Amino acid sequence: MSYDVVIEQVKALPEQLLTSVSAFIKLLEAEQPEMHVTKTSSGTKKNFFGLAGKIHLNRDFVTELREASVL
Repeated sequence: MSYDVVIEQVKALPEQLLTSVSAFIKLLEAEQPEMHVTKTSSGTKKNFFGLAGKIHLNRDFVTELREASVL
């Protein structure tokens, strides 16, 4: 699934579900200590999607997390 498809699917989520998506992103950030993280205030879809282009994940790490989450 491409990054753009994921972003479009997340945009369709009701705002109350963004809390769990945000928690997942925080999990990914915690697992990648070399990643530079800029903290911003959260709370709105606009803030959430403003960060979308600033999140960069290692492809191998994402694959590993995906496989672990299936188990």
